[in-house]
Amino acid sequence: MYEILAEYYDEMMSADYDAWYSYLKTFGIKGKVLELGCGTGNFTSRLCKDGYSVTAVDLSAEMLNVASRKCGARRPLFIKADMQEFLPPTKVDTVLVACDGVNYLKEPSKLFSKVYSYLAPDGVFIFDISTEYKLRNVLADNVFYFESGKADLVWQNDCKKNKLDMRLVFFEKQQHSYIKREENQRMYIYTQDELQKALFSAGFKSVDVYGDMTATEPKKNSERIHFVVKKG
Repeated sequence: MYEILAEYYDEMMSADYDAWYSYLKTFGIKGKVLELGCGTGNFTSRLCKDGYSVTAVDLSAEMLNVASRKCGARRPLFIKADMQEFLPPTKVDTVLVACDGVNYLKEPSKLFSKVYSYLAPDGVFIFDISTEYKLRNVLADNVFYFESGKADLVWQNDCKKNKLDMRLVFFEKQQHSYIKREENQRMYIYTQDELQKALFSAGFKSVDVYGDMTATEPKKNSERIHFVVKKG
């Protein structure tokens, strides 16, 4: 996952992570934090700076390398693992899966059951998804181009049924030429209702949803849904 993109992710996929992180904190992040799919550590580094005890998990060694450099002296415990297979040694108070991590899972219900099992009784599970509207109407069957000082990226998307297949073609700049490299990713389309049903089936008692970093419910054209899930 994201072996090539890791080097260019922050430059090409810019976002206001300070605002995003501040928004996530309103959901009651606390205690021992398990961040699954931590990527390049944009939230990991902020959690550590605020003094949380953090375990950060990602399947990509390249992403973890970038995250480790970003965290500096305030290093969490980094673990290379599949978020669906990882089991923490002790109960945790907060589980965070940000930046579409759940969209990459073919069967998110498996993750939900695992999270329920290792979340403390009063813990909170926070995650977000890119919505069906965004994947079908903004990204689907579209081509995007990004340019940086080190590489250019052509990002092509093909949507079929409930899947968005992404072809990422990088042209890395050399002294007098370019090197072409490619990787492919797949995101799955999930509705708010089916994820809520899966969460309740896993045993969770409370599921709140918000749209696009607001305090209100998602709209039909919301591009991101935030889930705040409690065990008790």
